[in-house]
Amino acid sequence: MSGAAIDLAQVKEQIAPLGDSLVVAGGGPRARIHLHTNTPQQFLSAAAGIGVIEASKVDDMLLQQLAGRQSTIALVTDSTCDLPEALGHRLGLARVPLTLVVGDRQFRDGIDMTTAEFYRRLPDLERLPTSSQPAVAEFREVYERLLEHHNGVVSMHIAGALSGTVEAARSAAAAVDPQRVRVIDTHKVSVGVGLLIEAAGAAVERGAGLDEVEDLVLAARRDVALFGTVSSLDQAVKGGRVSPRAARLIEGAHLYPIIVFDDEGHARKGGVAAGFDAALRGLVKRAVRFVAGGPARVMVVHTDCLEAAEAVAESLCRRLGTPAIPVVQGGPVITTHVGLGSVTIGVRRGPRSG
Repeated sequence: MSGAAIDLAQVKEQIAPLGDSLVVAGGGPRARIHLHTNTPQQFLSAAAGIGVIEASKVDDMLLQQLAGRQSTIALVTDSTCDLPEALGHRLGLARVPLTLVVGDRQFRDGIDMTTAEFYRRLPDLERLPTSSQPAVAEFREVYERLLEHHNGVVSMHIAGALSGTVEAARSAAAAVDPQRVRVIDTHKVSVGVGLLIEAAGAAVERGAGLDEVEDLVLAARRDVALFGTVSSLDQAVKGGRVSPRAARLIEGAHLYPIIVFDDEGHARKGGVAAGFDAALRGLVKRAVRFVAGGPARVMVVHTDCLEAAEAVAESLCRRLGTPAIPVVQGGPVITTHVGLGSVTIGVRRGPRSG
């Protein structure tokens, strides 16, 4: 970490509550921080508020901690999955990061650069960042370590239509143990994947076997839907998905897209709304209609649009009678594609009683 003048006392005060075994060394414009934490993103975000993070190394202590768990099935995903960090830790979720390329530098998604830092940098980048799937060897290492202490692994990933991540995972599973490692193309992104992981975790916690967990996730895919909108088309223009002229016409008319996702995970236009607030209300209406009066689990994800996302969550709580709905930040790889200022609802409808 570097900065004009790093206050080590301030570092200790702000970082210490986030974990244990804290070591802070250095002084003046540079410092090194070591911490054992269950919430690495929270730690990195706090550190970024004090100085510039020049490099980070996150050892996956979770894989070590999983050795002491009683669960017979381990859950794996990739870094494009969005869900509350505390939930991921409770489920013992292992993540394999994609690689984010910003300029001439590479970062492990969710590890080497905080989400807040990526949000800060993105508007000033001349070229859009790109991303690449994890190497097969990375999945192999995770699977091999997990199978030392578990009977099986269920590995759930971003839609194969959008990324080669799931194919890399399948190649690794075939090399390690295809019977004990089940790789699933969720056909979803972001919190859509998160909702399926939550369902799988609940099944594991109640003692479901490997086949049952896999079957549950495959069946639940059709009961998960995503509805989103963006407050700006800047990213779509940079990425060539919308022409500059079309963007000017759309924004000049104060129209905002409503985005839906098909059964393979592709984003599709679901209509437009006159004003961003109207678009947000449109998302809520579609989510409520999808639930159709039955039980549901809901998550809201945003990319540097917290206030709007919290308003959407509050509206959904009232409409669905749900006490609380998690609001999470979209990670760097997802943000690269949707841009800043997006809000998306993920909803998983449950079986109706009777």
